[in-house]
Amino acid sequence: MADSEQTTQLRSSKYGYVIVVSACVMTGVTVGTAMNGAGIFLRPITEDLGIGYATLALYLTILHTTKAIFLPFAGKLIDKIDVRFFGAGSIVLNGTSLLLMSTFTQVWQFYVIGVVLGVGMCFPTYMAGPIMVARWFKRRVGFWIGFTNTFTGVGAVVFAPIGGLLIAANGWQFTYVVYGIVVLAMGLAAAMLMRSYPADIGALRVGETVDEVQAARLNPGSTDTKIVDPGITAKRARKSIVFKLVFVFTAIISLATGGTMQYISPMAESYGFTIAIAALALSITNVGNMIGKPLLGAIADKNATVALTVGCVCGVSGSLIFLSAGMLGSWSIFLGAVIFGVSASSCILVSAMTIRFIFGNREYEELYPYLMIAVSLGAGFGATLVGYIRDFTGGFIGVFWFDFVMIIIAFCCGFSAIRLGRKYRNEWHVVGV
Repeated sequence: MADSEQTTQLRSSKYGYVIVVSACVMTGVTVGTAMNGAGIFLRPITEDLGIGYATLALYLTILHTTKAIFLPFAGKLIDKIDVRFFGAGSIVLNGTSLLLMSTFTQVWQFYVIGVVLGVGMCFPTYMAGPIMVARWFKRRVGFWIGFTNTFTGVGAVVFAPIGGLLIAANGWQFTYVVYGIVVLAMGLAAAMLMRSYPADIGALRVGETVDEVQAARLNPGSTDTKIVDPGITAKRARKSIVFKLVFVFTAIISLATGGTMQYISPMAESYGFTIAIAALALSITNVGNMIGKPLLGAIADKNATVALTVGCVCGVSGSLIFLSAGMLGSWSIFLGAVIFGVSASSCILVSAMTIRFIFGNREYEELYPYLMIAVSLGAGFGATLVGYIRDFTGGFIGVFWFDFVMIIIAFCCGFSAIRLGRKYRNEWHVVGV
């Protein structure tokens, strides 16, 4: 069949919105329980096992490091395996891990399960939203990537207070069992609704026209149906100083915000508030994260520099508020939490949209996993580093001064990358670049 005939058979479809819903559910139940909701377990587990925060938080570093190692392989596997089975496999790893964690009595067991969770978290954290949205949407990609990623926050907003109440009433072991069952039930149902590409159901991307598909063919008029979007090759992009600057920005902002988010609850408890208030503070941080992703995504669709600036200003402001929260009361913790959460959303959202802004969508799926290695490494090492800073100083004041400095450095790297990267946009349509 000729290329033009194949193209004209494609039809408009709204199934992209089903993909969005599926991604939201998978992201919310996995990241909201095992990652962004992990902070509520730190105090009760460390008390039961008689260990320090940093000793336990090392399993989160192992989790994120494993993600960083596995991400390039996951990026290749998602092109070869039906996304339904790929997603279902990740859900099984995450849900089973949570069930097993309810039986742990030694800290080394958490280290082992950190490896399993690291593999399982690759898809719901970094692929279900950013990669699948890019496959299924032609327009407003930034907004929908941001929207799906809000559910890392929505999940924690929902599960953190419930988990806090369950821990207070029945203990952390029972809470892990509940979390595991929820992840398996809801996650597997959502995974079965996924489809790898619009072409699998004979559809166009949402917002795409037949003429645009025809113009994007690698060899229009031939039987070669490969579509090439405008942009720079991944090989050339990775060699550039611009990509390295984006990588450094992503690692540092993840180190500062992603690492600290796990300690919002312990920080609130250290100021004398109850575990219920502390869990609510973590939830509000994730509300900010939830608000920040579609907000920064919509801004990034218009102006990447403004999105970067808003994210970093919120991080600096949140850190300063946290520094005085012990004296000002719970309202200041909640205010700092929501602002800090907006900054944390820039780890994935601003990074993803920045490389699309600079290098285009041509080989975005190949570039993206490498960039998310920076997120995993930054958040992973940040969780342990923040724990050590807290244990060494005996409090959280040093943590937030550390965040303040790191976020400013991150902004300088991101701003430089966007300025230097503008030249690549002029080369998007040049053959062979």
